[in-house]
Amino acid sequence: MAFLETAPHNRDHNKRYDHVAGCLIAYAFLQSIIQGKGEYKGLLQFDVLEENKEHEIKLMKLYASKYNAKLLVNTTMVIMDQDGEDLINRYLI
Repeated sequence: MAFLETAPHNRDHNKRYDHVAGCLIAYAFLQSIIQGKGEYKGLLQFDVLEENKEHEIKLMKLYASKYNAKLLVNTTMVIMDQDGEDLINRYLI
């Protein structure tokens, strides 16, 4: 995912693959609704791990602003409830 967000062709205003990461995140959230069990239904949790801490922080800020992901702990982010539904509506419907 980080490569999609930071690729050279996605940095300027004509972002060539701008919606690809959003589609993948929305699809993963949809699968958590379909296949999730109990408290893990409708919850997408992921880690942002980069070799460079500065890049990690930039990506976490991007995921928070662009996909409304919330920081859970350290580098673990989560998308839940209405935020995930909004992503499904924006990227998949």
